[in-house]
Amino acid sequence: MRKCLGYTLTYANKMNLAAMTPRSELASTKYCLANPGTEYLVYQPKAGEAFSVELPLGKYDYEWFSPAKGEGAGSGIVQAVGGARQFKAPFEGDAVLYLKNQ
Repeated sequence: MRKCLGYTLTYANKMNLAAMTPRSELASTKYCLANPGTEYLVYQPKAGEAFSVELPLGKYDYEWFSPAKGEGAGSGIVQAVGGARQFKAPFEGDAVLYLKNQ
């Protein structure tokens, strides 16, 4: 439990949490905190399944996190053309995806 609280704190410090609101309509998983156009934190509880996030046009830094392992699992840059953008975690198990507009 303590480890999970630490993971939560890490993302709370990374994001502008005060600007984030629950926005279930922006992710097919229905688990999304977002400041639309700026930052997104999406949870995918279904292991191995792809999901979509509604993103405005732009370049986004992304970061995967594996809650089961308690570690990051890849990062990079993704281009969004506006609309639903598909994602799939590069590992098995539930996943967290953090996106931030450049």
